Amino acid sequence: MRKTALVLVAVSVMLSISLLAGCVLQKKAILQVTVSPSIIYLGEVTVVTTTLKELNGVGIDLNYVGLYVNGEAIQILTGQDARDSYVRSFGSCRLFPREELQNRSSYGPGTPGTGDIEMVFVTGGRDDNGNTVRTTATLFIRDKRG
Repeated sequence: MRKTALVLVAVSVMLSISLLAGCVLQKKAILQVTVSPSIIYLGEVTVVTTTLKELNGVGIDLNYVGLYVNGEAIQILTGQDARDSYVRSFGSCRLFPREELQNRSSYGPGTPGTGDIEMVFVTGGRDDNGNTVRTTATLFIRDKRG
């Protein structure tokens, strides 16, 4: 009887451990996008560096990009169109765990007197664990005459 009780306890513990192992929460990627400098001026040519970085050790298939100017959606790309855009801009549409991709682009000169512009870049995709991840960065274009 005692052996049977010990066996039942052992089986119960093993079942609990195996059930808990199946319930382990998978990490979600953390995507960071930065633009530097984040403020530029109309009438001046400026090189802006955009950096994409994964911070939590989970890779990302970059498949979403959006551009908003002064709150209005200018361009939204998804799926293969977004991937192609990332490949053109960053050389890859895949952000490996803790990897960083960079792009350097020239902005300007623009026409002074047209007013300030706020450009919001939305970057995103699906991580290796199936989670949707998105983040934004903002580039302010200031009009010195405005």
